[in-house]
This record gives sequence, structure tokens and C-alpha cells, in this order.
Amino acid sequence: MIPVNIEADYGWMLDARNFSEGLVAILNKDQWGYMNKEGKTVIPFDFDSASDFANGIATVSKDYKYGAIDRSGKAVLEFKYSHLGDFKEGLASFSPMNSDKQGFINTKGKEVVAPIWNQTMYFSEGRAAVAKGDYENAKWGFVDTLGKVIIEPKYDGVFVDPGGDSPDVIGGYFENGTIDVYQEGENGQVTAITIDKNGKELKRKDYASTLDVLESMYN
Repeated sequence: MIPVNIEADYGWMLDARNFSEGLVAILNKDQWGYMNKEGKTVIPFDFDSASDFANGIATVSKDYKYGAIDRSGKAVLEFKYSHLGDFKEGLASFSPMNSDKQGFINTKGKEVVAPIWNQTMYFSEGRAAVAKGDYENAKWGFVDTLGKVIIEPKYDGVFVDPGGDSPDVIGGYFENGTIDVYQEGENGQVTAITIDKNGKELKRKDYASTLDVLESMYN
């Protein structure tokens, strides 16, 4: 349907993308743009990175600054962030320039959750996982869409990282009102705890290691 005529930059992993809202992000050599289903480039290859469109907005970057564009390529958020995530449930994680702390803004650029967190995950079912502390020692909790801390940061993890060549983690988001969080024990032991959106514990299970947790997910 669409001929292969774009030369992509083959790094360690080629980010092959799917169509979203009628457009697909395309890597042309080392720059990103967008193509429609007729194979026409509708947004030029001007960006260092580009997300899929969601509710008419995509997150893009150029010259190490992040912003957001609409389906015509017009900037709807200025290129003034050192980090800007994808919009989920109308909110995206962000970091101001010259800061590594994260918060959340809405599609108008209004700060909804102050940038005081070291790590964040997307919003899901009105909750977002947030962490205080460095990557190895972070404690995770959850905030609502107004920035209120609903579950204090106390968990060692809210997702499992498969490692290796996988670019994605497993978990980190609420599904049907619950999420699995993790506490580390001695000798690599891990306890998986299922909680609801208010932090009520529903069940727990002990594993000998993170590898056992991963195997239970795949089996």
C-alpha cells in the first residue's frame, strides 16, 4: 500500500511504529516526521523524537527541547521542557529546563502536579505512580489527577523490568482498579502485592527472585 522509500537510521534498535489517528511517525535518516495513509509526508522531518498521536496531540523534540504539536504540525506546547512524556488521560509528565525532577501538565501546558518527583509513570484510571529517590533506591507511591498523594511512596517497585533488549517494563499501571506493587526482601526475594486505587491490600505472593516474578507473568 505504501512503498518502502524512506531511509531510516539503523541504530541498535529501529523504532518501527503503527498508525495512530491516521498518521504514523516515520524516521527518515535521523529525523522524525509524520506520514498519512496515502504515503504522503504531512508533517516534515524536523524532529529528533516523535510520539504517536493521542487526542490530536503528539510529543516531539528538537535541539534537546520538548514540546507538542497538533495534526497539522503546529506547536501547541512550546519547546521549553527538558522532558515531556506522552499524554495519557489528558496529562503528561514533564521536567522544566535545567531540572531532572518530574511533574505533570495538561494539554494547555498548565502545571497540574508540581515537578517534585524523581520518576513518574503515565496516568491510568486516575492514578499515576511517582517515586522519590534515585533509581536504585526509589520508593514508589501514587498521586491523583489533582496532584494529591493518595498512596505514600513506600514500595520498592511498581513494575518489573525484563532487562536485555526489551525497551519496555511490565506493569506500572492500574487495570480494572488494581495494580501489583513490589517489596524487596533478603537474598533477592520479592513480594508482589496487589492493591486497589486507595492502597488497600488485596493479596500478596512471595517469590524467590524477580526472575520468578517474570516467569509467573509469562506462564
